[in-house]
This record gives sequence, C-alpha cells and structure tokens, in this order.
Amino acid sequence: MNRLGHLVTGFIVGLLIIIGLNYFFGWYELELSNWIKIIIYFLIIIIYSLLPDVDHKSGTITWWFMGLGIGGIIYSLFIMDKIFFLYSLGLLTFTYVAAEYFSHRGFIHSIIFGLIASSPLYFIFGWPEAVLAFACFFSHLCADKLWFKLI
Repeated sequence: MNRLGHLVTGFIVGLLIIIGLNYFFGWYELELSNWIKIIIYFLIIIIYSLLPDVDHKSGTITWWFMGLGIGGIIYSLFIMDKIFFLYSLGLLTFTYVAAEYFSHRGFIHSIIFGLIASSPLYFIFGWPEAVLAFACFFSHLCADKLWFKLI
C-alpha cells in the first residue's frame, strides 16, 4: 500500500479509537479550544501510520525523519542546545540505521516494534496517546496484511 492509503487507514482507525475510547473512558480532550492536544493527536496519527515504512529507503517517513534530524542538528548549533542536538542526532541515526540495515517488512513491521515505538508516548503524555499511536501503527500492519506478525 502507498503513503496515501496508509494515511487514510490511519486517520480512520485513529478517529475510531479517539471517538470510541472517549465515549467509554473519557480519555481524549476533544474541545476545539484545546488545539494543542488536537495537533498532537493529528501528528501521532500521521507519524505512527507511516512509521513502519522507516525501513524503506524511499519512504516518506524516512525522508521526513532525515530532514528533521539534519534540520534539528543545524538549528541546535545556532541555539547551542545540547539536548536538542542529541535528540536530532538520535532521530537521524535511527532513521539511517533502519533504512540501511533493516529489511523492508522485517522487524520494524512487527507488533513488538510497534509496542516499543509507542511506549515512550505513555511516559511523555499518558495512556491515551500511547494507545492511539499503537493503533495507528497496527493499522499500517493490517493494511500491509501483516497483522499476524509478532516479531
């Protein structure tokens, strides 16, 4: 499936997760006045719907992450922020290693990697964002017909 298909699938699954879990548990803040949360949900859906393709050299997410990594490194040199530099370098290194050394639809296209990739959001934001991220990641696997792939 192509980028657009994964994004559409991710948005459908993401919206269903947000609406369903908000209805049953009240997890998500859906007021339009809380636009920062809405932007965060939007970014999670986009990034995690495309994240499994970071192991593809010509993947959209690969190029986005490479650009963000390089741009972040350059920006951090101007503002003299070591932490921002390390995050940017980490993103650039992860993307390069994933695209260069992992086979497409290998480990990165697995449920285990999806859990690993979405777990930091639990510590940064909480359960709702981590569940949303994993659901969007899993939607990519389902769209690629790899929903059964554990490792």
